[in-house]
Amino acid sequence: MIKWFEGNPVGVTLASICGGLLVIVLILGVVWSLPPSVPASASDNRNTVLALDVPELNDSEPLEAYAVITERPVFNESRQPVIEGDGADGEGDD
Repeated sequence: MIKWFEGNPVGVTLASICGGLLVIVLILGVVWSLPPSVPASASDNRNTVLALDVPELNDSEPLEAYAVITERPVFNESRQPVIEGDGADGEGDD
């Protein structure tokens, strides 16, 4: 393998670039695996209580306002599907 690099400047350049990229990937892997650091000002406020701003909901309408939904059914029980091909012309879909 070393004989391949002798007298081959392109091979040496590519091997050094690959080695450099491998070192960078290893360094980034180590840095990304470390726990995140906390700024000094945030560590001083340990007794601070966090609060959420939850919006107030408006009063809803009484259930009687929605009675029309139960009075009129969404589906008609006597409804039958339309079957294509039963026309008077006698032609069916082949």
